[in-house]
Amino acid sequence: MAPISLLAMALMPLLALAMATAIPETESVDIPGKILACTGENYTGECETHYLGIEIPGDCLPIPEPFKFNVGSIKPDRGAICRLFDTEHPDCTGSGLSILYYPGDANLYRDVGGNIPGTEAAYWRCQQCTACT
Repeated sequence: MAPISLLAMALMPLLALAMATAIPETESVDIPGKILACTGENYTGECETHYLGIEIPGDCLPIPEPFKFNVGSIKPDRGAICRLFDTEHPDCTGSGLSILYYPGDANLYRDVGGNIPGTEAAYWRCQQCTACT
């Protein structure tokens, strides 16, 4: 077998993995308060763009279906910090289940200190963040 064919065969799994975990493109990543939410890990499944207010302290909003208790990944735009909250914090007080800023979190279904943010998140809040990337 030709060396180029062996190289191509060796790189195919890596290429497939990179394609499977690519973040979906949105029109811009510089609209603070805009987030991309997906039901699946790695920005898969059902995905929607949501616009959340970023004025401090930011609006505490219920997460709409199908993302309530089922958010696998979130990508906030630059300039905002967002938090997810459970049903015990409907006023979005405390540090939250997860703190998110650009480029986001591709797997909210992993265990974080005994919590799985993606299956517990019922509310979200974003605020302006000048020090976030």
